[in-house]
Amino acid sequence: MSEQLLQVRGLTVRFPRRRTHLLGPRPWLTAVDAVDLDVADGRSVGIVGESGCGKSTLARAILGLVPSQAGQVDWRGEPVRREEANGLRRMRRELQVVFQDPVGSLDPRMTIRESVAEALLAIAGPVPEEVVATRVADSLAEVDLDPALGGRYPHELSGGQCQRAAIARGIVARPRLLVCDEAVSALDVSVQ
Repeated sequence: MSEQLLQVRGLTVRFPRRRTHLLGPRPWLTAVDAVDLDVADGRSVGIVGESGCGKSTLARAILGLVPSQAGQVDWRGEPVRREEANGLRRMRRELQVVFQDPVGSLDPRMTIRESVAEALLAIAGPVPEEVVATRVADSLAEVDLDPALGGRYPHELSGGQCQRAAIARGIVARPRLLVCDEAVSALDVSVQ
């Protein structure tokens, strides 16, 4: 039996809406309602739903990027406490994310090579420059992006190329779990 990497129980995310009356109660929008999810080591899980149903919010809540009102997230059998930076940091070292907007998730002031290398250095810590260069080139090649494009900036690449660079950034540190938020939506159909 595979080890459970991620367990989510009863995760609920609500956002406040504008009041309709000055002294009236604050209405809430429930984006994610009591979601349970298990992801085992070596397995893939897909979350399918229409636009606006809460898929991205669920991913962000699991990662601790948006607050949840209820529920529990366990990483490798240990509860992740959002109020403890160490718990989130431990989980994030082994879990990477590829966001839906490839251009918006890449720093426009950094080359693609620098963006991918930054992810590796943030997770692995100090790594010899030769190792960084090799891992970055390998990750770019793995997503079918010419490593020579690593010297370009995001605005110099197409949306599909930026998406592949974002995926390379997600896999460069070889995470145990990769969370992809519509990671192939910007790619050409032949590449998807």
